[in-house]
Amino acid sequence: MRLRQGVVILLVFALSMLLVVGVGTLGVSAQEDGDGNASDPSTVYAEVDEDIRVLSWEYDEDAETFEITLENDGSDRTRVSIMEIIDLDDGSDGPLGMREVTMRPGEEAVVEVGATLDSRSAGVIVMTEDSIDNGQVTPIIYSDGFGSLFDGPSTWGLVQISGISGALGTFLFAVGFAWHRRAERTDKTEVKL
Repeated sequence: MRLRQGVVILLVFALSMLLVVGVGTLGVSAQEDGDGNASDPSTVYAEVDEDIRVLSWEYDEDAETFEITLENDGSDRTRVSIMEIIDLDDGSDGPLGMREVTMRPGEEAVVEVGATLDSRSAGVIVMTEDSIDNGQVTPIIYSDGFGSLFDGPSTWGLVQISGISGALGTFLFAVGFAWHRRAERTDKTEVKL
């Protein structure tokens, strides 16, 4: 009888963990599709400043280039600079990937910039004069390996899904544990006639 109870508790725990992981994975996979292409076309990948936005990006490993789609939503011409992120510790020399493009108001542009795949990752930063004045640049990082669970943009929806799935998993585990304790107590009672 005890072996059956142990198996049931293990089964309840395993199912609750699968539910927690499954719900959390649904939240992550619904957030982003592919490299940096949002699954919802109205979604902006990142805002460089109040006028310039990165709509999407894609990295070609063979050509070692980023293809970045930018949008100027402002009323002025804006110069956008895109520069490769390099590792200064590896001692590599060679051409540095860099592009500048001047965008007219309302314009959408696709820009290609070279970025060497180094240690299974490559990256660029996107900046404008206004973003630099405000002390911010927008990094775009590509990694072909398994990244950290905490990489990428987080959203309040993802936080809520994680919290709800964690609470549900804890509740299911508590119910299974309580059921096991109750079953343990009922096995020890003797019936007197």
